[in-house]
Amino acid sequence: MGTPPDSGILIIADEDSGTSRAEALKQMVGHAAARCRVRFERSEVFRLEPHFIPIEKPFSTPTDWADAITSLCRAKIVFVDITNYTPASMILLGIRAVVRRGVTITFTGSADELPWNIREIKPILLSKGALGYEIAETIALAMEDAWRRIGIYALYADLPVYHAIRSLPTGEYRALSPAELVLVLCSFSQRHQTELWPHLKEQLCFLSAEIADYKLDGRPNVVRTVDMHALTLVGTALYDAIRRSSLCIIDWTDWRPSVFFEFGVRLASSRIAPICVIEKNELPPAKSCGLEALRQLFDPIHYDVSTISTLSKQIGDQYRDDQRRDSLSDGEFGRATAPGNGQTYRAVVEALDCEHAEPPFRPPHVELCASARNLLGDPQSRHHPLLYIENTEIWERARAAARERLAAAWFYLAGRYTDEELRSNKDLQEQLEYVGEQLLEIEHRSTGASEYLIDQVLMRLDQLRPTLS
Repeated sequence: MGTPPDSGILIIADEDSGTSRAEALKQMVGHAAARCRVRFERSEVFRLEPHFIPIEKPFSTPTDWADAITSLCRAKIVFVDITNYTPASMILLGIRAVVRRGVTITFTGSADELPWNIREIKPILLSKGALGYEIAETIALAMEDAWRRIGIYALYADLPVYHAIRSLPTGEYRALSPAELVLVLCSFSQRHQTELWPHLKEQLCFLSAEIADYKLDGRPNVVRTVDMHALTLVGTALYDAIRRSSLCIIDWTDWRPSVFFEFGVRLASSRIAPICVIEKNELPPAKSCGLEALRQLFDPIHYDVSTISTLSKQIGDQYRDDQRRDSLSDGEFGRATAPGNGQTYRAVVEALDCEHAEPPFRPPHVELCASARNLLGDPQSRHHPLLYIENTEIWERARAAARERLAAAWFYLAGRYTDEELRSNKDLQEQLEYVGEQLLEIEHRSTGASEYLIDQVLMRLDQLRPTLS
C-alpha cells in the first residue's frame, strides 16, 4: 500500500460492494467536504483530497497493516463501511475508537441490528434506492454537525471506548497478571457456551496456575464479559480489563462482530497483543471480505474439544513469546513484525498526532479555572451545568469548591513565576490578573472571607499593575 499521503479525510470501504464503490464514495465524500469548506473556511482538513483504502488491503502484509494504523491515527475524519459487520471493518473501527476522539462516520448497506458494544452509534444508511447526490447531502450534514461539535464539546464522542479507555485513572493503575485475570473475548451463542466454553475455560485455568507457579489462592480468574462481577457499567469494566489484562484471548468462533471490535480495541491499547483462537471446524461467515488475509496475518490457534488438552501449552508458548518480544527495543522489534505480536501498539505510538492528542494536557491553572467556571456557571444564564443548583446547600458547596480551585490556580501562578517572568509574558500576566479578579470577587461575596488571601492578591497585582494596565 505504501505510506499514505497526509490526508484529513480517510475512507475505508469494500471496493467491490455495489453500494460502496470506491469512485462513487470518493465523489460523495468529496462533495460533502466541499460543502464543509464553505462553512469552515479556516479548516484545512476540507481542502485535502479524501484518501481511499479498500477494507481488505490493511490485512495484506505487516507493512500494509502499519500504514493503515498510521492513517487511522492521523486522519481527522474517517469513514468506515460497516456493511455486514465484517471482521475486517470491526477490527479497524475498534482501533480507531481508541486512537482518535473523532470524527468517525460509519455507513452501512443494510439495516441489521447493531452489535451490542456499538449500539450507540448512528451509521448512515446507503439504501439501494437512494441517489448519490442525496447520500452526499446526508454525509455533508453529518460531517458539518460532527466537526462543529468536536470543536466545542470536550466530551464529544461518535464511537464508544475512547473516554472509557483513555481517561486517566483516579487510583492505582497497573497491568493484571494471568494469575489475577485471564480475559476471554468470545461468542455467547448457545453452542459456544455449552459445547466449547467449559473446555476452553478449564485449559485456561491450567495455564493460569502454571504461569503463577501454582501459587494461587483459589480457582484462577478466567472470565468473559458476562462473568464480570464489577458493579460499574459493563462497558467501563470491559474496556478497563481489555487494556490491563496481560493475557487476553480472542475466540473467533461464530465470527461475532462485537468480538472483532473488542479485538481492535485490545490491539490498539495494550503492548501485549491478544492471543487468537478458533474452533477447528468453524466455517467462514457468509460475507467474508478479506477473511483469508485476516487469517494469515493473525494466525489464530485452532482447537478441537477432542484434543483440547494441548491448547494450554500452545497458548502458553505464544504468551511467553509475546512477553519476550515486548522486552525488545524498537530497533530490535522491527516494523514488519506480525501485528498480532505487538506491532499494532507500537505503530500507534509512532503514528499518533501528538499536536492534537486527546485528552489535552492543559496547565494546572487552566484546568482549575475551567473547573471553577463550571461550578459557578454563567451568571447571565438561567441554565447551570450542575443539576439541582436551586438547592441552597448544593449552591453553597459549589461556590466553596470554586473558591478553592481559584485559590489553587492563583497560588500556582503567583508562586510558579517571578515578577520578571510575568512581565515578559503578556498571556501569563493576563491569566494572573483574571484569576486574581475572579478570586477577589468571590471572596468579597463570601461570609468567611480570608483577609490574608485578599491582601496577597491585591499586593501582587499592585506590584505588576503598571505592566498589567
